[in-house]
Amino acid sequence: MATAQRLFTERGVRATSIGQVAAAAGMTRANLYYYFSSKDELLRETLSATLRRYRQNWSTVPDGATLSELAEHMVSLRYQEVARSGPMDLRFFYLLLTDQAGEREAEMVRAEIEMVADTIRRFLRQGQRRGEVRPDLEVERIAHWLIMQLMGLDMLWLVNPQAVDLQQMAAEISAEFLDRTALPPPATRT
Repeated sequence: MATAQRLFTERGVRATSIGQVAAAAGMTRANLYYYFSSKDELLRETLSATLRRYRQNWSTVPDGATLSELAEHMVSLRYQEVARSGPMDLRFFYLLLTDQAGEREAEMVRAEIEMVADTIRRFLRQGQRRGEVRPDLEVERIAHWLIMQLMGLDMLWLVNPQAVDLQQMAAEISAEFLDRTALPPPATRT
């Protein structure tokens, strides 16, 4: 599937054939068809594997994590993974939001983004109940703001990776997230 992901990303979904994937993977078309009945199935399985890797990062945030722990996890750890794995997953992910993929694949990506938003909302609401997060915070708006920040950083990095220091930018997004959401420490509240 790594070969399929690379070819889909480099050439586009429509321009990549099962034969090209098989040849690049060092197998015959028949052998590849044994595992995947069509290019669409190969695309969906490749996307599913990519999304599982991202979901694993999100699933390691323990319930009841502090706002600081959530920010660290969501932003910094995510970009450590991106920096380690390179741009391929991100390019593939964003390619599937364009007309290169079918509606089913685009819906899988949209559902993943919504899962991330749900996670952010859940942790913010938990933080409100614990008194860590501003009670007047518009949880829906801040969840979308954070996703917008992360996706914007993704795009900047994809366009010009040498010009973007992922760790520094991730730390800045994390600090801004905490600044927008966290209640000040009790000693400084008025």
